[in-house]
Amino acid sequence: MRNSTKAPALTRITTRYVAHEDRVQLAGELAGAGEVTVWLTLRLLNQLLPRLLSGLEQQRADFSRGETLRDEKLRGEILHGFAQRKAMAEMPATAPVKVSDNAASWVAEAVLISRLANGVTLTFRARDGREVLLSLMGEMLRQWLAIVYYAYGAAKWPGDFWPTWLVESTQPTAPAGLTVH
Repeated sequence: MRNSTKAPALTRITTRYVAHEDRVQLAGELAGAGEVTVWLTLRLLNQLLPRLLSGLEQQRADFSRGETLRDEKLRGEILHGFAQRKAMAEMPATAPVKVSDNAASWVAEAVLISRLANGVTLTFRARDGREVLLSLMGEMLRQWLAIVYYAYGAAKWPGDFWPTWLVESTQPTAPAGLTVH
């Protein structure tokens, strides 16, 4: 059952894989409400990430100027690769979010994706009804996807859904300061 109050928004996050939990930790600061840790399972991420990636791929420009489908796909991959490299280059190096031991901590059981003109808002929900909003606008979505890609690598999780343009555009190792504001 959905409660009528709006979920608190995450204003700053740090995303990382935690081996002893075998989950991705989303440590965040809430707008005026303290801190929270939201745990993201492989199952949830495997449902979420292909949808986010396909949304990005649908945003590409129309290249149907008589080009073959193969040429159009290649041009789209090149443009996405450039956009991904640009987003990675502009990722600010900041201190990670530290959550206190008494901060709320829960496992996300579901996520609602709200597509916006220049990004997405993700609403992560717990089984008990708790939820938080994460807005990823512009290049922040690409930056967060790269961070989650690195987390998959650290976890050694399979990820056949990662597109070539993202895989080839990321650095071999994670950059310092994996915090998104």
